[in-house]
Amino acid sequence: SPDRAIPDYRCPDEHIRGVARSMGEGERGVRMARTAIFVAFAFNGLLVGSWTSRVPAIARQVHSGPGSIGLALLGSSVGLIVMAPITGRLCARFGARVVVACTAVVGGVALPLVGLVPSVQWLGAVMFVVGVGVGGLDVSMNIAAVAVIRMIDRQIMPTFHAAYSFGDRKSGV
Repeated sequence: SPDRAIPDYRCPDEHIRGVARSMGEGERGVRMARTAIFVAFAFNGLLVGSWTSRVPAIARQVHSGPGSIGLALLGSSVGLIVMAPITGRLCARFGARVVVACTAVVGGVALPLVGLVPSVQWLGAVMFVVGVGVGGLDVSMNIAAVAVIRMIDRQIMPTFHAAYSFGDRKSGV
């Protein structure tokens, strides 16, 4: 069982089913939860795509060469790696809905700061925070998606991932 792979980790469906229950009972609540998760996937794609298309401009902004900009951008990967294992535990404790909302706010607030950073060091720090937001959002929205899939008993995960791709592609425009 996946739960045994991580000691003390439990994320029962009851925590996640609160996504649908809090939006209303029955099919309407499930449909609203499905839509909310679809939007979360699209938003995460938008977060990732909106800064990746601007890497050359950001490098000029902080007067950086390829090596130092690469090191600064590594901050987002470090933030994601730090946040991913923690997110499952946060979802088990507070519910996926709360974690999706909080990490979306972190990513959404941190991302515009990328355009304001004056140096490579600050860029690395901001990218770490962006990675925390994006990483936490990625894990928590997938947990919520699995709960909805179990509720409707249909394989719709590709639809959610298509929303991510749509957000990613539209952000570069």
